[in-house]
Parts: sequence; structure tokens; C-alpha cells
Amino acid sequence: MNNKLNNTKKTSTKTKMTAVLISIFFGLFVWLYTIRKSASKFIVAFFTLAGIVLLYSIISEFDLYFLSMLLLVLFFIATFGTWLWALIDTAIKPDSFFENYPNK
Repeated sequence: MNNKLNNTKKTSTKTKMTAVLISIFFGLFVWLYTIRKSASKFIVAFFTLAGIVLLYSIISEFDLYFLSMLLLVLFFIATFGTWLWALIDTAIKPDSFFENYPNK
């Protein structure tokens, strides 16, 4: 009886299609979908964007308009870059990555 219980294989309910849709609509937060394997990517992307926002909020208090606008442009470029990185990273992973998650 115990062998039957131990032989059951835990299958993941994660799918590649769901991950791609999350990456399209939520960008870097797709890495939270597979947090055990992608935590470092999420941390790097999140704190890069958070650092730019922090710099912008500090600089904008000193009325340095050119630098503020430069940081805003940098923020939008970084946001697009992390969104594209998340989308490509998710799209190139095989279906088996999600089906066997977190074992693979």
C-alpha cells in the first residue's frame, strides 16, 4: 500500500503558454512564476529598475531637469529591456522545463 503512495509522480501545473502570457503582460514578474529557478534574474531586473526610480526621485528634488529627463529615458529603456529579456528568456525555454518544474 505504501509503495503505491510513494510511486505517484507529482506533476507541475505550470505551462509554457501561461509563462509567455505572463511575460507579455507583466514583464519581469514572469520570473516569480518559476521563482526557484529564476530568482536571481528577477532580483537583478527589479533592483535595477528600483535603483533608477530612486535616483530619479532624489535628482528631481534638486530641480536638475536635464538629468531628471535623462533618468526617465533610461528608466523607459531599462523597462523595455527587462520586458524583452523576460519574454525571450521564457520563450526559448522548452516545454519540459515547465512540465518538470521544479525538478529540472
